[in-house]
Amino acid sequence: MILDNSEKYKIKCLWDEKIDCSFNTIVVSKIFRIKDVCLCVGCENGQIQVFQSLYNNKQITGFQKVGRIYETKGGPIHSLTAHDVTKFSSIDILAADSKGMFTIVTNGQILNRRSICDSKISDVVIETDAVGNMCMIIGTTCGLLVATSPYDIIWRCRLNEVLQDEGKPCDKNISIECLHVLRTQTSSVDCNYIVVADSEKNIHLFQNGRLVMTLSVPSVITSMCSGYFISDDTKDHGNNPSPHKGQRFHSDKQVALSSKSGAIFILSNFAILPYFTLSYPITKIKLLSASGTDDLDSVLCIGHFNKLCILQNRICVTTYKTEDWIHSLDVINDDSLKDSPMLVLGCLDKSVKLLQLTNER
Repeated sequence: MILDNSEKYKIKCLWDEKIDCSFNTIVVSKIFRIKDVCLCVGCENGQIQVFQSLYNNKQITGFQKVGRIYETKGGPIHSLTAHDVTKFSSIDILAADSKGMFTIVTNGQILNRRSICDSKISDVVIETDAVGNMCMIIGTTCGLLVATSPYDIIWRCRLNEVLQDEGKPCDKNISIECLHVLRTQTSSVDCNYIVVADSEKNIHLFQNGRLVMTLSVPSVITSMCSGYFISDDTKDHGNNPSPHKGQRFHSDKQVALSSKSGAIFILSNFAILPYFTLSYPITKIKLLSASGTDDLDSVLCIGHFNKLCILQNRICVTTYKTEDWIHSLDVINDDSLKDSPMLVLGCLDKSVKLLQLTNER
């Protein structure tokens, strides 16, 4: 593990409150027809709590103490996604719980609620193709992979059955740990791959419901995000020049993979490369886009440790300590915050923090 002696980012806590219910996941987004960004919290009791933002001089300074409650009529929510899937001119909330129930909430009302399986839904991602067709990809701990629209199932398969058909050895109890959509672009065609991480230390690339490739990884992958993390010609741990900003967007994105062992890997050109190692399991990573003079994106890491770690170019450039483990994390997407991004952290002690980052270099 390589640590930088000086902190790259100055982190200021703008807001810190405890929520009156246990929660597993958070999303910060504009939702429904609410004009401002909201903090959406997926709770253990099956509720979604929505807290509207507070502003001072057009800048977010926190969130209201009392949230509006929306019932999913399901179990503990473990996956929460904000996306316009219904095309009703507003952002919908997609909630998935530990009992296999998937719920779409549109403008404060349950539009669709369906049972996907009898086990926990581990992850939900959105796939949009080159012509704008959209579907939701759902992965479960019983190994079920489902592509669905808001109204119909498009395709579904069981991971262990697919692997058996391909002649690959697998455990019948194989679990899907997390999902990611990898978008690739060439001069002639754009295409998507669904990256599926399983409980047997593999990642599988699916395209249109078909298995394209399987790669082994040293540890079980817990979370993924896309960006530009290492130079394409970097094959070792050296500090080779990073891709120029004007050129890197013409190449395929890379995927950062966090693991239960604490190691982070990069999927680049369909090869697995080492990136960084922390001392404890990592449960969630997020992209922190490059800004200012930076050429490479950063990785935000949380897990079984009471701090936020920010990694860039195989170095831990900043840490931010908290009173308890951080189990959920989101980045506020706003063009006005490009040079001073804001993050929201959710901790095991029910506290939620709004942080603002300032690049000190």
